[in-house]
Amino acid sequence: MDGDGRTSDPLIYATGDVTRFTSPIDGTSQRLECIQNAQAQADGVAAHITGQEPADPEIPWFWTVQHGVRLQTAGVRDAADDVIVRGEPAGGRFSVVYLRDGRLAAVDTVAGLTDFRPARKLIGQGARLDPTLAADPGIPLTDTVLNHPTDADLAAARI
Repeated sequence: MDGDGRTSDPLIYATGDVTRFTSPIDGTSQRLECIQNAQAQADGVAAHITGQEPADPEIPWFWTVQHGVRLQTAGVRDAADDVIVRGEPAGGRFSVVYLRDGRLAAVDTVAGLTDFRPARKLIGQGARLDPTLAADPGIPLTDTVLNHPTDADLAAARI
């Protein structure tokens, strides 16, 4: 499948949560089995078919409610990422941030909307976080940013 959703037959498109796509975070080919990704792919294919300009790629995200608890994820973590827990899991409200080469690459939140929204933006900006500050749930995630990346930083990080 190419970047527009076309298969090897240029008249046939593939889209949905079981298709592979190029990640806007790191440029790798991957599958994300969630509604948000399927919708974004469908929007991109529709734009291509109708000759419209596609929307900028969105940072992957999804949410669910399990046993009355809202779980939200943004970005795509890697096993090699540095893991920082914000808050106390036993308390039922916490976040886990994943840093890749110092940049925020992903976040998982449990009843943590205050971290989820800013994290989505920070992931898209390729923000570098201070790990010590990021571990403190009393400090807003936006206040843990070390520097605001330039366009060159973003291109180099592919985040």
